[in-house]
Amino acid sequence: MARIATKQKSKSRVPATSKYDFRKLFRLRYQNQLTLDEISELSGVPRSTLSMWYAEVDKFIKNPEALSIYDRNKPQFLKAIEYELLSELMDTDKRKKASLNNVAYAFQQIHVARRLEEGLSTGNLAVNVEKTLQTAHEKAQKMRDKLSKSAV
Repeated sequence: MARIATKQKSKSRVPATSKYDFRKLFRLRYQNQLTLDEISELSGVPRSTLSMWYAEVDKFIKNPEALSIYDRNKPQFLKAIEYELLSELMDTDKRKKASLNNVAYAFQQIHVARRLEEGLSTGNLAVNVEKTLQTAHEKAQKMRDKLSKSAV
């Protein structure tokens, strides 16, 4: 039997090859929060085409404004979740129903994520680096002192 070549219709409505910079178009919508009309005016892409393209992404990103708010306040959200998990660690009824280890693990993960978002260390790394730098400065000062004494 000979196979008949059929062109399958792509699920994606965004063309595989195009003259448009899709990364820029998506940044305009989801980072810069521009309307479809504004993006259409800037890019020259018809509003209906943009609407079709963005509809696929909007399935995953239900509320771009909420994501933007979350992004700007991620450490505070993580801190709130951390607080809730810590409260669960203290709740004896919850501990009876769930493994204490599971709650402690969840707390640890949220705690580490929050510290990373705040730009803080997640372990003793900062202490080790500070001690190493202090030692290096002390050695450099001793070498400078020796050099200045030998030059005199």
